[in-house]
Amino acid sequence: MSGKLFQPPAKIVQLFLIAESHGFDPSLGGNWGIFVNNDPPSSNNFIVVSDTTPIGQGRTHVDGLYRSHYGLQIKCVSQSVESAYNKVENIKEEFEKTLRAIVASPTGHSYLIQSINTESGPISLGRYDSEHILFGYSLNVTCPIKTTIFP
Repeated sequence: MSGKLFQPPAKIVQLFLIAESHGFDPSLGGNWGIFVNNDPPSSNNFIVVSDTTPIGQGRTHVDGLYRSHYGLQIKCVSQSVESAYNKVENIKEEFEKTLRAIVASPTGHSYLIQSINTESGPISLGRYDSEHILFGYSLNVTCPIKTTIFP
């Protein structure tokens, strides 16, 4: 991590996933809405990006700053086991090929995401909701994110 983030890491990764066409801002509607830190009240085919525990990387000798990688959980839920699994696999592939990405936020801040690392997954969440027949898969990742300033 470097510099103060003006939004939660989950929100920044949500913007990245929307920019890469893995889903939509829930306020705009569409299939595979991407929610931040909370499940929707009721829906089919949705993604939830949640903040989890960051992993410390220690201090750098040059400037003495403490470095860590933000922890995130990506959860894909659908009425179809195959749809949920395929969605989380597509996102995993996107993360594995991403070495650097610039994400522009509607708030006017820009963020640099570097090397999104898969820590575990896809993990089956089984039948996700007893009221509706939904199945989920989860992916746990870590990544460094920093606020950037562009001229």
